[in-house]
Amino acid sequence: MSTSSTESACLDLGILCDFREEKWASMDLAAEMLDQEVGNLPNCDWRPERIVPKYQPRFTWAKSLVGEKRARNIDRLYNRMRVYPRQLAKLRPYSFYHVCDHSYAHLLHGLPAGKAGVFCHDLDTFRCLIQPDRDPRPWWFRRMTQSILDGMRKAAVVFHPTMQTRREILEHGLVPAEKLVFAPNGVASEFNAEGRKEDGELLQAESPYLLNVGSCIPRKRIDLLLRIFAHVQPTWPGLRLLQIGGQWTVEHETLLDELQIRPHVTQLRGMTREQLAEYYRQAAIVVQPTEAEGFGLPIVEAIACGALVVASDIPVLREVGGEAVTYAPVGDVEEWGRALMNVKNGQCAGRSQRQSQAEKFTWQAQAEIIVGACDRLASDVGGQR
Repeated sequence: MSTSSTESACLDLGILCDFREEKWASMDLAAEMLDQEVGNLPNCDWRPERIVPKYQPRFTWAKSLVGEKRARNIDRLYNRMRVYPRQLAKLRPYSFYHVCDHSYAHLLHGLPAGKAGVFCHDLDTFRCLIQPDRDPRPWWFRRMTQSILDGMRKAAVVFHPTMQTRREILEHGLVPAEKLVFAPNGVASEFNAEGRKEDGELLQAESPYLLNVGSCIPRKRIDLLLRIFAHVQPTWPGLRLLQIGGQWTVEHETLLDELQIRPHVTQLRGMTREQLAEYYRQAAIVVQPTEAEGFGLPIVEAIACGALVVASDIPVLREVGGEAVTYAPVGDVEEWGRALMNVKNGQCAGRSQRQSQAEKFTWQAQAEIIVGACDRLASDVGGQR
């Protein structure tokens, strides 16, 4: 397990990161931004230190027996549930611990009471417990998930990125209200509108593209994304679709061929933030047809880059996108088509409105909220302040 700064601070904040091998870009970004922004806060007594666990692959040998994907998932669970807690137990104590990803909340079973918090980004991890009909899982998986939830309940504070996420946490009785702290995500400095062309130029370009950013897990509704593109592409000359960050499933591959759109669709991964920002800036429209989110970071990044956005009409995205985004009902291909054509014809928020909405979200503000919670908890346990 590696760390990223010195170990001399009397009030040190241990930022517990995901395994890098998991390649969850949003979680890695959250840890990096917290480390950076706490370190830059004026008159701050807390010194952040990212704790990055060392991945130990043990079950690659099993891929010939159970398949590569299943062997990889076994390794992931082994490292999350066994390797990480053991590595954490060997570290020196910290003044406070911050678990960046709620799906790692089982780590709190091994942390001192009253000195650890966790960031709950969404309720996906707990879906098999709170809505088993939507996410049926075997008994052992539910038992593991219950351990993660029990760990989150041990946290002295649970941060959440939107008020919609807070409402859902309380609705399902996951954490008491007094532990919850609202801490919206931010926008990294790379995501800005510098150099973006005029909206009309991009929409009428010789080879314009719709852009989708994120994974291809079921709630992202990539099936809908492909159907939307197939619906509008015949009436928009030269239109392409670019998907960044995901990996097509077998179902998506089949759909690409059934809809006969494969020649017009590209998927990319491994982008730097600078590269992703440029793709946002050059997109005709950013399209996010997800059916559930905890925040919706690509939407904020997109409008910060000046991009036009059409997103699913769900409460959390309304909260984050405000009037800067155009919305369409989840699952309704024809309504999505109309929304995209309306935006193409200029029926959308202006650039200044998009910029103003994006400016509401900063990683510095989130760091200040988290540090404020650490200050209060440090005062409560042992008189360190």
